Amino acid sequence: MVISLKGRRNAEFAILPCGSVASNTGAAATLATLEAVRSGKVVALSFPALVHEVRRQLKLAEGFKHIIVVDGCKNECARKLAEYLGLIYEAYLNLADLEIKMFSPFSPAKCSDENVKLVKKEIE
Repeated sequence: MVISLKGRRNAEFAILPCGSVASNTGAAATLATLEAVRSGKVVALSFPALVHEVRRQLKLAEGFKHIIVVDGCKNECARKLAEYLGLIYEAYLNLADLEIKMFSPFSPAKCSDENVKLVKKEIE
């Protein structure tokens, strides 16, 4: 499910991206999230802080009305983390569902601008 961010305050929407820049798909998820953050429509949750259960970050994450989880591949690390932490998310996007092929680990240089635009369009 895709949520429209048009006309919304950024404090309502947060993205939990996979955050990996070790693959082309992780890089695409990360760059698309960064572009959405720069547009002022959304904020990004800190994957490392959530992994380490930093209390302040958990409290912030629990305060958002809408969380969008974005995974770069079928490993679903971001979704699994959100569920482990008990975060309620409203929308989920996996780049594999967009038929964006993950080339291999250590392939971020193969991240295309076209894929970043496609992911950004889906999360907006």
